[in-house]
Amino acid sequence: MGYTSDGKVSVLMPVRNGERYIFATIQSILNQSYSHWELIVVNDHSTDDTEKIVTSINDPRIKLLNNSGEGIIHALRHAYKNSDGYYITRMDADDLMPQDKLKTMVSLLESRPGSIVTGKVKYFSDEFEIGDGYRKYEKWLNERVLNRDWKEEVYKECPIASPNWMVSREDFESIGAFESDIYPEDYELCFRFLNSGLEIEGIDNLTHLWRDHHGRISRNSEVYADNSFLEFKLDMFMKYEYEPDCELIIWGAGKKGKRAARYLLEKNLEFSWITDNPKKQGLDIYGKKLLNRCEIFNMVNVLCLVLTSQDHLAIKDYLKKREIKFHFLC
Repeated sequence: MGYTSDGKVSVLMPVRNGERYIFATIQSILNQSYSHWELIVVNDHSTDDTEKIVTSINDPRIKLLNNSGEGIIHALRHAYKNSDGYYITRMDADDLMPQDKLKTMVSLLESRPGSIVTGKVKYFSDEFEIGDGYRKYEKWLNERVLNRDWKEEVYKECPIASPNWMVSREDFESIGAFESDIYPEDYELCFRFLNSGLEIEGIDNLTHLWRDHHGRISRNSEVYADNSFLEFKLDMFMKYEYEPDCELIIWGAGKKGKRAARYLLEKNLEFSWITDNPKKQGLDIYGKKLLNRCEIFNMVNVLCLVLTSQDHLAIKDYLKKREIKFHFLC
C-alpha cells in the first residue's frame, strides 16, 4: 500500500498512572515549532487522575483512548491503529520534547526518504542528581549518533532510545510496526530497524529530554531487575547473525559467559569457549573445556561477555586485526 506524505506526525503515547508529569509532557508537544501533528494517548488502565488531566487539555489534535488490552505492547498497537499521520514517533508520558524536535526530525526525513531518524538525549530530574549509570548511558547513546555505529553496538545496549525515533508509516509497516509480541519491545524494534535495510540517520542536536524520577518503571519493575536482557540478546543473535557453518566462540567465563554457554548448550549448538583468566583455563564447565585465545585457530563469530571496558578495547583490537566477526553482549 502506498502512502502520500502530508507531513502529519502521529505521536503515540502509552501511559499508566502518569498524573504527575503528563501535563508537562503534553505541554512540551503543544509548544512544538512544528504544528502538524496528532497525539494519540492510550490510557493503560490507570487508577489515578491521568484521564482527567488529559481530557482537561482542550486541543483537537489530542485523542485519548483506553487500552483494549493490557500492557505497553497492546497500548502501542491500539495507538498506532487509531493514528493516521504519515510520520510515526513515540513519546513517554513523563518526558519532554525540545521545542524543535518534530520540526528537525520531519525535515531530515523529508530529505532522506527511506530512513529512520534519531537524535541526542539528555537525562534530567526534578528530584535528585542524575546518577553515573544514567549519565554513562546518555553519553553512550549520544556517541552512537556521532559515530553512526548503532548496528555494531546493538548487542551491548539498546542504541536508539525508545521515545526518540521517527519513521514514515510505509517504512514502519514494511518492518512489522508493533506486531511483535517480543519484550523488551523497544529493544526488539531497534533490532528490526537495524536489520531492515533502511538507513539510520542521526541528528547532532538534542531531540529528547528523558526524565528520571523515583516512580520510573525501570527503577521499580521486577522486569528490570536484570537489565542486561542477555537471553533476549542471544535470541536476536540467533535470528540475525548466527551462521551454522561458522564456528561460534564465547569469550568470557564469568556469570554472563556461563549463562551464554548454558543457552547454547540447551539449543544443542556447538561452540568453543575462551577465557583470559589463567586460573580458569583448562577447567571443564558444563562439559566444555575453557581455552585460551591461542588455542583457537579458526575464530569466525565471537560473542564477547567480558565486562570491563579496558578489556573490551584490547579484545576488540585483537579481533579487528584478525578480521574476525564479533559482538559484545555486555
